[in-house]
Amino acid sequence: MRRVLAGDLHSVARVLLALPAADWAQAADRLITEAHAAHHAFKRRGRACPDLGDGSLMGRAGLSPQRWESGPSDPVFLAALAVTIGRLLSWYEGTGRIGSGSRRKKRYICSAEYPGGSHGRDQAEDHPH
Repeated sequence: MRRVLAGDLHSVARVLLALPAADWAQAADRLITEAHAAHHAFKRRGRACPDLGDGSLMGRAGLSPQRWESGPSDPVFLAALAVTIGRLLSWYEGTGRIGSGSRRKKRYICSAEYPGGSHGRDQAEDHPH
């Protein structure tokens, strides 16, 4: 995944705001995983994946419905931002993987690389970097 900037965090939080709060952690994990996969696809293909973006969190979040950002005085926005940061820290602590368990995790792939894919949400075996 590309280096994370403040705009990336805000973009993911805005996506979370468009979802029920119970779904925030899972949605943040998915966005992070997909942005990471998109960055690998970008490095291989030399262009952005139409389903997953350019490898940045903002690029991936921009492909999802977002709620307008009300600002840092809104406690709900701050809660979404906290979930975003927390899930990103979990991803970094897991050496680029979310959660614990088996070393062989699933990752999202770009459907442009695999014709017949379902809009970038096909599962493929993850291979070490």
